[in-house]
Formats: sequence, C-alpha cells, structure tokens
Amino acid sequence: MFLWNIPKLFKARPVPWKFINKFAIPVFIIIICLFPVYWIWQDKILFIIYIIPGINFVLILKKYECPRCIYFHCPMNSVTENKRKKFNAL
Repeated sequence: MFLWNIPKLFKARPVPWKFINKFAIPVFIIIICLFPVYWIWQDKILFIIYIIPGINFVLILKKYECPRCIYFHCPMNSVTENKRKKFNAL
C-alpha cells in the first residue's frame, strides 16, 4: 500500500496469512536489518545513524499507512472495526 506510483504486477489477495508467512517474513526482515549491525556497532555514530531512520520508518508506517491498509490479516494492521465493516460492505 505504501509504494505509490509503482505498477501493480500482482493482484492483491487480502486473505489470512499462512503459518509460514507469519513466521518467515518477520524473520527475514529482522535478519536483513540486523545483519550489518555487528560491523556498524564498532562505530557508535554510524550505529545511531543506522538505527534512527529504521525506527522512524517503522513508526511512520504504523501511524500513517497501517490504519488504511486493506490487508486486515496483517499483524501490523490497525484499521478500526468500523472501517473494516465499511470496506467489506463495498
């Protein structure tokens, strides 16, 4: 949802996630984000420069994108129940 003006190559499938998706996707993201931390940790300024934008990115997504996401089964989704019912009524 947050990647605007990019061609939609795949049809949206807002269905419940399978167990492998619930497990593999967060683990993969954590591995990718934490991989360089060992080397960056050696210089504290670089570590701070690396961590702050990542935290900022997650907070901005959670505040502005998750409340209007159509994938209701996503663990990060924060759409209100009223909006879900309105969306499903369409």
